[in-house]
Amino acid sequence: MPISEYLSNKLRLLSFLLIIMVIVIHNYFGILSPHGSWPYIMKTVISKGLCYVANPLFFMISGFFFFRKKEEFNPQGYSTMLRKKVRTLLIPYLLISALVITVYAAFNISQFSNAGEVLWVWLAEPIPFHLWFLRYLMLLCLLSPLVCYLVKNGKFLYIAVLLLAWLLLYHKIDWPLISLTFFSVGAFIAMHDIRIPYYNGNRILLAASTFLWVFFAYVACIVLEEHEFAMSVVRNLSIVCGLVSVWLLYDCFYKYIDWFARSSIITYSFFIYLMHKPLMLYVNKAVMRTMALFTKAEYAVINGQVSYLLTPLITVVICAVTGIFLNRYLTPVYKVVTGGR
Repeated sequence: MPISEYLSNKLRLLSFLLIIMVIVIHNYFGILSPHGSWPYIMKTVISKGLCYVANPLFFMISGFFFFRKKEEFNPQGYSTMLRKKVRTLLIPYLLISALVITVYAAFNISQFSNAGEVLWVWLAEPIPFHLWFLRYLMLLCLLSPLVCYLVKNGKFLYIAVLLLAWLLLYHKIDWPLISLTFFSVGAFIAMHDIRIPYYNGNRILLAASTFLWVFFAYVACIVLEEHEFAMSVVRNLSIVCGLVSVWLLYDCFYKYIDWFARSSIITYSFFIYLMHKPLMLYVNKAVMRTMALFTKAEYAVINGQVSYLLTPLITVVICAVTGIFLNRYLTPVYKVVTGGR
């Protein structure tokens, strides 16, 4: 399935924006705002509601690109693909996981009882838990012949069953279900050459999808936060509306942001994703302590708001600058860490 330059730039920029959303999700810690206050509502709706659109769209984009040129699988092509994924997914996964274990051990942040525990944390449950995305993406690559068969032969029925299961069972089977569902949706779009329409001036669809994205996120995270099943279903409805809204919003504003899709910082998206989690906690603490030096104790809630807004931005800047430095002066190291990206 060929893609235009416009679509290529769109997916590149969306991927970068989705990484920002992931960072905002992971920034939801150390909440000092009283429960029910407007700062609490704002943080919760954004981090635990609106930004949850990031992972489904990431898997859709991954599935789309993975199956864009694949209609049939053969043993030779499959083995070639797996060797490539070792370089682009497995090695970055292992390196970042090992790096964080080393730092934790060196500073006695975490103690491991035996070598088996270290091995398990390194391979299966990394301390930087955001690597779960790479873990499931690697698993989906291994299962790609099966996904290809189901998408090709099951067609819409297969996708419908997955979407229904995700809508109703996500609170019980979260990451495996969301990864398989939206990776398959991306594969379905690519293999069946489905052309998703761009924004054509239909303001009603844009306004409705955006409003429902925010409304369902608020209801799920604030009104239903103590009702696990209902919250999960409504938040998933918010995600569906968010997928539509994000897709259309780019088309509305591409004239103003298309230049950014061609900027060099976009090429550091994967490095930012890899490095943000180990760094973000320390950035948050630094911002909070700096704010505390210049404000009184009663402004702690406001300081928390400022930190919530600044931490993702500072984290992205530090990661991007580090990536630029490594790519310029330690290119082989950067290429290995990022899988050649």
